[in-house]
Amino acid sequence: MDWINIYTTYNDELLTTLANPGLLRRAYKDLESNPVEWVDNTNESGRLAIDGQEILLTAKGIPAATCSCPAPGICKHILAASIWLRTNAVTIAHSTANALADLLALNPESLFKSAGIANVRKTQQLLAEFTRAPCVQESGTNLVIELSDLDIKVNFLAGGALDTMVSSAPEKQAKAIHLAAIISVWQLHQKSFSWPKGIADNSTLLPAQLTEDERHIIAQTEHILIELLSVGLAHISAASAQRLRAFGLSARAEGLPRLASQLRTLSGLINGLAERKHQIEVLDVLLQLAQVYAWCEACKKASGNNVEKLRGQLQRQFIEQEVQLELLPLGAWWWTSPSGARGLNLALLDVHSQNILLAVQARPNGMDPQFNEDQAWSRTPIWSGAGSAQTICTSALQLDKARITGDGHIALGGNTQAMARAPWSIDSEMLVNAGISDWRDLVIRLKEATSLHGYGLECVLLRPTRVTKPTLDEIAQRFFIEACDQHQQKIFLSLPAQNRYEKALTALEHSLQKNATPWGIFARVSYTSFGYHLEPVSLLIHEQEQLRIIVLAYAQNIAPEKSSLTDKLAQLFKSRKTNFANEIPRTIGQRIAIALTPVLESLALTGRLSLNPQQHQVIREQAQQAKAVGLDIIHQQLTTWSNKQQLESTDLLKISYLIRRLCFI
Repeated sequence: MDWINIYTTYNDELLTTLANPGLLRRAYKDLESNPVEWVDNTNESGRLAIDGQEILLTAKGIPAATCSCPAPGICKHILAASIWLRTNAVTIAHSTANALADLLALNPESLFKSAGIANVRKTQQLLAEFTRAPCVQESGTNLVIELSDLDIKVNFLAGGALDTMVSSAPEKQAKAIHLAAIISVWQLHQKSFSWPKGIADNSTLLPAQLTEDERHIIAQTEHILIELLSVGLAHISAASAQRLRAFGLSARAEGLPRLASQLRTLSGLINGLAERKHQIEVLDVLLQLAQVYAWCEACKKASGNNVEKLRGQLQRQFIEQEVQLELLPLGAWWWTSPSGARGLNLALLDVHSQNILLAVQARPNGMDPQFNEDQAWSRTPIWSGAGSAQTICTSALQLDKARITGDGHIALGGNTQAMARAPWSIDSEMLVNAGISDWRDLVIRLKEATSLHGYGLECVLLRPTRVTKPTLDEIAQRFFIEACDQHQQKIFLSLPAQNRYEKALTALEHSLQKNATPWGIFARVSYTSFGYHLEPVSLLIHEQEQLRIIVLAYAQNIAPEKSSLTDKLAQLFKSRKTNFANEIPRTIGQRIAIALTPVLESLALTGRLSLNPQQHQVIREQAQQAKAVGLDIIHQQLTTWSNKQQLESTDLLKISYLIRRLCFI
């Protein structure tokens, strides 16, 4: 197609992405008062004049356009020229434009040459981490490619190429991300291609030391963290969240997946705080800021193996298993994220490896409005021959050609074949060592999972020797059960005293009335500002010498003669004066952390980091508490900070990270 056709595909949404809404409005006003004139037109480019300025447009699209005015980058004149071409190029036959066909027809060799070897390597890193196929939508002459793993939309224009693609990706990483979008669509349509000579698919190795690009991203990340605290969290806006999201895309493209994930979480929290969402607390944002800052500092000092651990897992590619998997379904739970994403996690125990595998149905915010909890649980088939999550949780399961990632995620659909088996016997040798029966092992795993190089522990299978009936803690506003291990050590599991947990609480009470000690309790780990809660998802009980799984949130035919928990829940809501649960300290570390919380929140909100006498006193008191129980490092650090009249932003980040880690001691 002629070069002019490229500009007919730029709708207002794309122009806003490339520039901003204000500049687009000014371009329209210019068109109302100033005529556009042709200066020159060839097969490769065209020159147009408007408002005394001359604009050069080529087949490379708006990003490569130039204007004689002094404004840098894309100006209002370039936008005006594009709008004029879109509405006046009557010779263009839009009906023949096919963006998908044009994308599939791109020549791989020319495409890789246009991208450059460095960007091709970055693209391989991105593709290795993708766990979901792209969502592709044709919108006239524009192909919208949604990459859920990056939470970004990339636009391919009919008749265009790599250089004419449009997205909100940072400029430095845009080519790699756009190339990943093209190749993911190729893979979706099974187009064959070969990587450039000397670049093997999925074999990208990163050096043992941080690269200059990585150091630059880390330095920029620390700068924005400090800037946010200097301004004060009370004054942040959605633009800050967008900026962090862009940094996250840069981090992922440069091979820093752990930083990318943390920045994505932080972006969601800050966006929620900026929009005044009640479920987002200032403390949550501060602690996530501190986590990212601590990671950056650790990376700057790391070498060798530690660099690799801190970077995170570069490849999350699904690998088809050569052997059949024998699985024990454990349960499922629905979740939502601060960004608006939602999904259902189905957990299964691989009885041979004793690893818990997760099959995740998920949708980003705004995608597939028909996707809901009921559909995901009871109506969406997971694998061929398996049925929905509800059906899977009624028996044992065998999977053939299952595809699993290194971090224990199992792919949905594909060529995987499932077959239901008879429920597992409680006497099966395969299940003798299943789950955690010594709570000391649980503590070790939680500490490792919450470290800077750890991967968050999402769920656990517990094998208690004794379980108490649920009781209500009105201060914490949670229902607790006590579980003992083989050494009679206690841990507490709990569910929030909220209406949406009423069905799960009723099922929990009824099941424990009939089964004093279940064979196992499957629980998800719900992390809080200062610690975590173990929330029971399902009970695995004996029933005629077989294991039966009761998924609490979806239990059916549960109707106890009298539900004391339901009565207590109703009474609690009747008398409740607040809508949030209090954090109840269970360790000395949590007591110190909670006592310091008002000081930290006040400093973070205002951005004024000078301590008043009351704040000095609080820090000194907690320093003495730490000294009294032998926490010498905590005592020394708090004493040092209490002697300062003016804290730095970095001091606040260090204190916040330190007391967060203190909660796991």
